[in-house]
Amino acid sequence: MTDKSLLKTTLLANAGFSTICAAICLSIATPLARFIGLEEPLILTVLGIGLLIFAVDVAWTATRPRINRSFTTIIIAADIGWVLGSAVLLIFFSDILSVNGQLLIELIALMVAGFSTVQIVALRHLRMTEQITA
Repeated sequence: MTDKSLLKTTLLANAGFSTICAAICLSIATPLARFIGLEEPLILTVLGIGLLIFAVDVAWTATRPRINRSFTTIIIAADIGWVLGSAVLLIFFSDILSVNGQLLIELIALMVAGFSTVQIVALRHLRMTEQITA
């Protein structure tokens, strides 16, 4: 697999995962809120909308004839921000979450960390071979 196809595949997987998470948040916000220990499902609805917008952006970036380095860097930064935000949530606000909620946040953060790691590696290799646009 070439670096470009690895980056494209990882971006599309990221977009797919974000779409699935968005669909879950939007379709079952109330029971999901109870499952993770939140009293108000509105935050999950807002999160779902944000994830859907993110997923569209990531998919658009991945499907361009030449993957844009700047857009990919922003996506990676957003993924890293998600992981760091998850850590802050678990460290400082774990008392408002159920054990299931804490576990779910950890699992999603691990997935996002995996996407960002592969994206970083593929992007670095592409930068060395100049196969993408600035």
